[in-house]
Amino acid sequence: MTSEPATTTTPREAAPRPRALRLRSRLEDFVPFDTIPWEQQAEQLLRCRDGDGYMGLRPPARVEREVAALLERLELTPGDAILDLGCGPGMYSQRMAARGYAVTGIDIAAPVIEHARAEAAAAGLSCRYLAASFLSMDFTAEFDGAFLTNSTINHLSGDRLDELLRRVRRALKPGARFACELIIEPQGFHAQRPTETRQLFELPRSPWSDRPHRWLERKLSFPAAGERVVHHIIVPERGAPREYWSRFAMLAPEAFTARLARAGFALERWLEQDLRAPVNPDSELVWALARAE
Repeated sequence: MTSEPATTTTPREAAPRPRALRLRSRLEDFVPFDTIPWEQQAEQLLRCRDGDGYMGLRPPARVEREVAALLERLELTPGDAILDLGCGPGMYSQRMAARGYAVTGIDIAAPVIEHARAEAAAAGLSCRYLAASFLSMDFTAEFDGAFLTNSTINHLSGDRLDELLRRVRRALKPGARFACELIIEPQGFHAQRPTETRQLFELPRSPWSDRPHRWLERKLSFPAAGERVVHHIIVPERGAPREYWSRFAMLAPEAFTARLARAGFALERWLEQDLRAPVNPDSELVWALARAE
């Protein structure tokens, strides 16, 4: 799952500081690594249905394009078994199942798993959904392909990242492919100065709240540590502000390629967000396509 701002809002460039809340500015202020209440946010996300999609998630038209590109890049044919890591409410998996694939989705947030199960059953789709952590899955040579979206992998520490890659490799049949969306270090990143950008959204509702509120989204970059932070401050019309954050590590392409190799993968190529073009040297959000050896 992810927390992208709704497309119908207009960001303001200079966001005022909410009162009665100190704005954290140092990397050490953002401890623990992640404070987002995923179960609670998942329940709220499901109340934010927006046509065929969900407020805060990728729009259906983009998901359709990515599904088609993933099936092509993973070199799959109808009937193949696919593992959807971090499946959320099933936007990718159900589209794949509708094309004749057998899809297993896994997500740590039980509310979206229950929702995805109900929708797939109502549509008669071949989907299996599991409420579990990636790090606890225990498949063996079961899948013809796997994918992970939304740069979720950047939020895992080194040991946990290695464990995830090992478990994904074990879940795949030899020769199967794994597509992973991630944020990589831009050239010269460690030499850059720390930065901060802000956007303020005024919303009647969002995945953060059913009530009218302001959502201040701060994006902080700490190049010397190789990390970034997304800091969310929710300011209701009444009551005290709430804050949540998530840290993530920028991944060096060479180091990530080595991690893949240690887990039993061979990197085949880097791709742009559309999964069609070779990666641009200035891009940060990219896809890695690897083959299980």
